[in-house]
Amino acid sequence: MKKTLAILFGTLAVIAAILFTPPGRSLVLIPLANAYLHHTLPNHRVELDSLKPRLNTLQLSGTVDKTIRFEAAGPVRWIPLSFDLGYRVNAKEVSIGTERYPVKLDLQGRLKGKPADMTVTGAGRGFDASLHYALEMREGKVLGLKADAKGARVDQLLAFAGKPPYATGMLDLKAEIPSIDATVQKGGIDFKVNEGRIDARLLKKDFGIQLPPVRKYTLQGRLRLAGKLLKGEAALHSGLIDLSLKNFRSDRKLKIFKSDYRLEIPELSRLKPLTHTALYGPWKMAGTLYLDRGKELLQLTGVSPSLEGKTRFFYDNGALELSLKQVGIPSLLALAGEPPLARSGKIDATARFQDLKKLEGRYTLLAKGRWNREELLKLVGTDPGKALDFTLQSQGRLHKSLLQASADYRSPLLDLVLSDLKYEWISGAMEGKYRLIFPDLRRLKLFAKARGSYRADLKGEMSYLPVKKLLRVEGETVSFGGRIHWRYSGASLELTLKNTDGRKLSSLAGLPPLWKKATLNGKLNLKDIARKSGDYTLNLKALADPKALKKLCGIRLGRPLSLKVRSDGHFLGSELTLQSDLESGWGVLKLRKGRYLFDSGRFRSLYALNIPDLSRLQPLTGRRYRGPLVVTGRLDWAGKLHVTGSGKEWGGRLDYVLDGDLLRIRTQGMEIARVMKALDISPLLTGKAQSDLRYNLQSERGNLKVESQGIRLVQSPLTQVASLLLKRDLSRELFSRVILTAQIEKRPILFDFHATSSRTRLEIKGGKIDRIQQSIDAVLKIDDHGHQYMIRIHGPLKHPAMTPIMTQALEHKIEKVIKNKKIRKKIDKVIKGGSPVGKFLQKLF
Repeated sequence: MKKTLAILFGTLAVIAAILFTPPGRSLVLIPLANAYLHHTLPNHRVELDSLKPRLNTLQLSGTVDKTIRFEAAGPVRWIPLSFDLGYRVNAKEVSIGTERYPVKLDLQGRLKGKPADMTVTGAGRGFDASLHYALEMREGKVLGLKADAKGARVDQLLAFAGKPPYATGMLDLKAEIPSIDATVQKGGIDFKVNEGRIDARLLKKDFGIQLPPVRKYTLQGRLRLAGKLLKGEAALHSGLIDLSLKNFRSDRKLKIFKSDYRLEIPELSRLKPLTHTALYGPWKMAGTLYLDRGKELLQLTGVSPSLEGKTRFFYDNGALELSLKQVGIPSLLALAGEPPLARSGKIDATARFQDLKKLEGRYTLLAKGRWNREELLKLVGTDPGKALDFTLQSQGRLHKSLLQASADYRSPLLDLVLSDLKYEWISGAMEGKYRLIFPDLRRLKLFAKARGSYRADLKGEMSYLPVKKLLRVEGETVSFGGRIHWRYSGASLELTLKNTDGRKLSSLAGLPPLWKKATLNGKLNLKDIARKSGDYTLNLKALADPKALKKLCGIRLGRPLSLKVRSDGHFLGSELTLQSDLESGWGVLKLRKGRYLFDSGRFRSLYALNIPDLSRLQPLTGRRYRGPLVVTGRLDWAGKLHVTGSGKEWGGRLDYVLDGDLLRIRTQGMEIARVMKALDISPLLTGKAQSDLRYNLQSERGNLKVESQGIRLVQSPLTQVASLLLKRDLSRELFSRVILTAQIEKRPILFDFHATSSRTRLEIKGGKIDRIQQSIDAVLKIDDHGHQYMIRIHGPLKHPAMTPIMTQALEHKIEKVIKNKKIRKKIDKVIKGGSPVGKFLQKLF
């Protein structure tokens, strides 16, 4: 017994030492209490720094998160435990992580009762507001609550709750819940937040959310306890959205929440910084929300009249049904911020997703509408005329994140069919087939000048790889005879023409139907579109239609004119280098070292022109020139044409410059007889000369100067007549100084001619050539040692008539002839012979 009593008293002595001596409290009790608090309250660091239990009293103090200070003291009954403590809480700031936020607290009150059954009362200043509260607990649960706050700062409340101050505002709160009994619940809470503002900087920093400029808000609500249910309503108003909850019901025991809601957004475009989606206009929606936390069930319904018809959706725990009934296409375009391309139209669509997480579902869509002609013209430059109605049908199935779909668009302007479409929902990869039909290409602005109606049928395949941002389009058409094939692959484009009908292509471009037959082959290969790098080849074989040329141009071809064009070149940046050969029944034109600058539109090239026989150009020139022509030179186009060239022609050298409308031709050492023959004029002169021609192609006016230091007259009716008058052969004389000057007008050519030999002087003043009639009228004066004779040259330029004009010298000679019987007999014989000289003599006698 003594031993037992010794152990009991010894134990009581140890307990008394722990509870009532400073070393015991500091070494044992406070560490044990702090360890218990750390385990019980892991989200906050509660530290006791003083604990003084007495037989009938208790004093304690400490901190919460090192910033909130608390003290409590009062009478205590240890067995059974009960207390009546006065307490005080004060703070100037709270810490959240590494950040500290100002929170002003100065509260005091009483805690009375037992640990599981107590009342808590208090009052003071907190969160910059005057606070009053009372709390009653039974068996560890809150049974009743009263609280009142006016103008409490929301940012300080958030900080006190351990959250960064994402919002500010002034909270008015009144709570009066006399009973929170499991069977009899009554009371309610009214709250309102004024002068609210969202802290955009913190939200962006913590969540990456970029808020729109409008950040003000107000929030108010009312909650009521009714039996097992919590009922209420709440409304959030801001310049961005207005959201209200009505018929709010929550069963805390069953963990069920349901409510009606109404959402209004005055202008969707204000939410773009938040949603990263450009939508425009107002939006309204109403529906219901149902949440069962016990069964982990969420249901949400909604109906919107914002798009004319009705937009409905039903979300059921991962499944979604969406329907559009008679939704206006103009409203949808306005929502997307697009121009009013459709004047009218409706959409009916349904989408059912069995599991949004697994991406399983189906959809159907039908749209019928009418395009806005003016807006369509502005957007694509195409005037559809009256072809404004359209329909669009589409359907698809989503399985394991793969969407398989088809679409069919029909309109008088074009039809587009998309088939075997496959879209990978997660990666964004896409592939499919397409068929594009234009019933009449003339309805497109590009082909508005097309001659005749042309139907185009294009089909092919396409794909898109979002990782590489690579779009591939491949296809072909046989709508223009032969085959046109294209392949686009992001950075490159390849276009191939095989045996394409050039007549259809030229007619499509609005060009006159000049060809009886035309076949086009070629290839364009842009290897790098960004750098504009690539090359091309082109081959054209054509046969001009004589009837078409005569009708359109007045050109008379005896037979179809053949044309062959071969061209190839290389693109690099804004420059194209090329070489081309144009071969026709008229001649051959070769372009070498051609260079075209896309930015300025300038083109430069070397060229060589070879015309085997100028007579072939008669249908083009209207005149029968003769002989070959071979010239080479440079051409340059920069707003106007500049051509330089030269050639060795007609025994001499030819140099010319064309600058816009101004043409200058200079010759050296050309044989006059060959030049006149080439111009289809009977040669009257022989010898070499140099010339200088200046001519304006626009005004058809100019001047010409020809000089020579040695020519002779060719045997001709002119020399025969002259020899008869002079009694010697004038073609034997050498004229050492010859000058021809001419003033070229639109129709006439006025010219002067001077030629001098050792015995004779020839002169024409005011001679006239009619360019249209191809006729000549001039008087040649012959001065033979003071004896003057005149011959009128008139009639067709090719074979003019020679008529002598009576002069004193001629009259004197005639008298001698008449008196000489022998000469008279000879004259009569010549006259009867009918030669040109005879005709001349017949006019005299």
